[in-house]
Amino acid sequence: MAGVAHRAEEATEFGAWLIAQRAADLYRAASPAPVEADRRFDDGGPAEAAASFVIHRQPGRTTDLAEGHESAARHAAAPSYTVPPAIVAAYLHRLTGATTVELGIRAAQGRTGALTVSMRVNAHDTLGDLIARVAQACQDAADPSTADRAGEPTITVRRPADAPADRSTTAQIRFLHFARTAVAAEPDTAITDLELAVPQAFSVPKLFERRVAESPDAAALIAGELRLSYAELDARANRLARVLMAAGVGPESRVGMLMQRSADVVTAVLAVLKAGGAYVPLHSDYPMERMRWVLNQTGAQILLTDTTEHQRATETGVTTLIVDHALTTTTEPSDPVHTRVHPGWLAYLMFTSGSTGTPKGVAVTHHDVTALATDRAWTNGAHERVLMHSPHAFDASTYEMWAPLLGGGTVIIAPPGPLDPHTLADLLTREKVTSAFLTTALFNIITEDDPTTLSSLREVWTGGEFGSPTAIQHAIDAAPSTAIVHVYGPTETTTFATYHRMQAPHQVAATNVPIGRPLDTMRVYVLDDTLNLTPPGTAGELYIAGTGVARGYWNRPALTAERFV
Repeated sequence: MAGVAHRAEEATEFGAWLIAQRAADLYRAASPAPVEADRRFDDGGPAEAAASFVIHRQPGRTTDLAEGHESAARHAAAPSYTVPPAIVAAYLHRLTGATTVELGIRAAQGRTGALTVSMRVNAHDTLGDLIARVAQACQDAADPSTADRAGEPTITVRRPADAPADRSTTAQIRFLHFARTAVAAEPDTAITDLELAVPQAFSVPKLFERRVAESPDAAALIAGELRLSYAELDARANRLARVLMAAGVGPESRVGMLMQRSADVVTAVLAVLKAGGAYVPLHSDYPMERMRWVLNQTGAQILLTDTTEHQRATETGVTTLIVDHALTTTTEPSDPVHTRVHPGWLAYLMFTSGSTGTPKGVAVTHHDVTALATDRAWTNGAHERVLMHSPHAFDASTYEMWAPLLGGGTVIIAPPGPLDPHTLADLLTREKVTSAFLTTALFNIITEDDPTTLSSLREVWTGGEFGSPTAIQHAIDAAPSTAIVHVYGPTETTTFATYHRMQAPHQVAATNVPIGRPLDTMRVYVLDDTLNLTPPGTAGELYIAGTGVARGYWNRPALTAERFV
């Protein structure tokens, strides 16, 4: 621990700070199964992790972590300096299983001495419980110099001088991730339910192949009479990926897609991604001039299509490939494609409508897609059978394909063409769909026509325009067992950025519907013209940050620099 203390003494920032003391001793003495605990982590064990950080305050610096600290302190009705010790206590408990954690809280600038706090920690405790215990311990000590109560609390992690760099860095990242998770969680969340590991970045094919290995015979796609298991979908996509690779598709090659809604759309998208390419979806309603412009802008050399759209596809002047024909005529094998697809590679280019000017191609990566698809919002059992009815050129299709497929669920593909409310109701019931996304316009039509249409669903996600409080209340009243989730997120944030879940007996406010809280890997801020946080209740502009934020606009560096801070 000498290295930790030495590093702390060298810190130039002043304010409240603490050191996790006796962490290695606690690990050795209190962990019920030290060897098993070690195996949970890639860096070899949590002893160094538990001993390697210093937490202190940096006055005047505002971050999402600092804002979370203040919020947690307000909820617990405790001083903000009590939050960092509570986080460390929760973290050490999660690493070691220790039910007693000893922390040292050093005096603020200009004071001497330190307070030792012995913390009792139980699995069912919330962060608020631990904050209250820290506050009580400091109060019992009757020592007002134990912490500096001014400014925003910010966690800074420092590596001991004698700690291995790679293992210590991993520990630091893990701890900061845990801290952010702790202060962002719902107040009644038990510390054992807080995510401990840092989410890893994966490509779409990598995660999909894991699902294939886990449940090869489970239903992946259902489109009318067609049923494809995970293994069957994987085999089809592997064959088509090899066809594309033979045609020159490689890392970040752009591949156009002009197809009617079908199982072949999902096969084609997966094949492009397996080959390392990025798909460029074209809406069948696009005028030919726009199709040619998009294909020219992206440099797409191949246009995937089907028999229905083939004639229009040939008019673009780009080499076409009919997916169904390619799958039935190719002699390519169906064994796994061994292309190493990087999570940071481009997954798709989706063009905005262009209603306010020249259409913009939003460049979305594999990591953006997998972060969306693996969000905890989809793990409540409501997304086992998800309806795919959006055009593949609409970003809602990203959720409709990958939330179920990367989570082990089933995609229920609606027949081609527009869906009227009665056809939709029949499809939802017949295929036992559990969740669906509906645009605001379609949602409003359904709730006006027959809101009981939604009663067979566990969740309905809706967004795209300002939500109607009246329409949502009608849905809640008519389908009390169905959760209505209002979502917000521009295409630039990979489909969804925030969500707000409502269910009976919830009463929607008459004036507006909240956009809710961010998804796991997203963050939102309301900033003023100088990019500073606005006080609560003050108007400002919404800024979105996190993994889901796209790479930028394709071939539009000036616009990217303007819109992406």
